[in-house]
Amino acid sequence: TLGEQRSHHAQLRSVTDRANRDALSGLYNRCYFEEYMSRAGAQARGGLLFVDLDHFKTINDDYGHITGDRLIKTVAGCMCEATRERDVVCRWGGDEFVVLLELGAESEHTHPAIERLVRALDQTRLDGLDGLKLSASMGYAEFENGQWREALDRADAALYEAKRGGRCRVQIAC
Repeated sequence: TLGEQRSHHAQLRSVTDRANRDALSGLYNRCYFEEYMSRAGAQARGGLLFVDLDHFKTINDDYGHITGDRLIKTVAGCMCEATRERDVVCRWGGDEFVVLLELGAESEHTHPAIERLVRALDQTRLDGLDGLKLSASMGYAEFENGQWREALDRADAALYEAKRGGRCRVQIAC
């Protein structure tokens, strides 16, 4: 019947959404992101921002895992608010996130989007923990012609260069 069909479609949407999203943050998960990028094909272009929260293990150790989980949720919300509708925010794993900053057909730069994310993360606070200062290290790489995997590797390398350079900074890959 029509009612059963609607119910099955709703259940399918719910299961699909749970499979594509990280349970803690509500962001897309790594598997979804990789499938999304693969489906984009050879015409895909944009920038990938690899984000890693600085000293997250210390936060978990000093304040507990419940606080760490609250921080992940807070950061996820902050990142969604700071990005554009066409960008894709993903929790890569642990305290790492990847953001696809899509470029439009016209020549445009993603640097304003990166700056918004940096400012938003810098202003993020966790209720009840006034002394906790959040910072993140980031690596960024652009890609064209669907070469997103190579860009992700470059963004990851740039992230670790940012960490070696003192953390709390953005490193742009060549």
